[in-house]
Amino acid sequence: MTVVLSHRRALVLKHAAELGYSAPTEDQEAFWIYVYYQGEGRGKSYMESNGDLNYDKNPPSKMRVIKRLAIERLATWRYMQTKKLFTK
Repeated sequence: MTVVLSHRRALVLKHAAELGYSAPTEDQEAFWIYVYYQGEGRGKSYMESNGDLNYDKNPPSKMRVIKRLAIERLATWRYMQTKKLFTK
């Protein structure tokens, strides 16, 4: 799983740079990694059509469910961090 996520992260950063987007925030990076996890090609198309890394815009119709799921995963990740659920 680590290798897969690392690969998706590398693609997100590579494609964002190729598109001339600024470096992603931590939340943007987490959002786009999840989107790319659902399909690299679809993720790249979504990123291109989005025009930047902000995820508050309306997604393409075929990506609405993916966007909702990505935001849910981002919110869960942030919640786990703030509650320190996995720290010793």
